[in-house]
Amino acid sequence: MHEHTHSHDHGATPQEELTALLHYMVHHNEAHTKELAGLARQLAKAGKQPVSDTVLQAVADFEQGNRKLEKALAALQEAQE
Repeated sequence: MHEHTHSHDHGATPQEELTALLHYMVHHNEAHTKELAGLARQLAKAGKQPVSDTVLQAVADFEQGNRKLEKALAALQEAQE
């Protein structure tokens, strides 16, 4: 189980806050992806290969979505420079 916490810099601009939130979400999603991959390994060891395969497909979907979020984050960061 994990917690969702967000810190807010009250001196930050709205764009800086959005960038910080997107940065947090990219890394948070990476943590979820690792958790799901571990779950898939456990399912495979338990003889639930079809279920494990489905979870691994979801992991691939998470990774694809996260790559898009990383591109969005890079664009926001470039706009701040």
